[in-house]
Amino acid sequence: MPRAIASCGKGRWGANVPPAEWAERLLAVPTPARYAVARIVWWEFFSMRLVPVRWLEIDDLIAHREEVEDKELIEALLLVGAPRVWAEKRIIVRPRARRKVGGKWV
Repeated sequence: MPRAIASCGKGRWGANVPPAEWAERLLAVPTPARYAVARIVWWEFFSMRLVPVRWLEIDDLIAHREEVEDKELIEALLLVGAPRVWAEKRIIVRPRARRKVGGKWV
């Protein structure tokens, strides 16, 4: 079980986790959810790095493209240390309320 992660602000719950630990956490998640979680972790914490300073442990996992059910993906995010509220908001898109834009309801 991953150690508790201090909050790092909105969306940054795992910013201080080193890449080797991310790789370890991701390998504990069953496939194919592992690959979907790896893509989310990469996007949240590694996507802004230049190619020469990226970590292959993470990059190798994001090449897979299997689909995963939302419920399974949320549970997998919890396994790597994501807060439940964050995981649910990250995966489940709630319909927006109608609003008026330019005089028209959308």
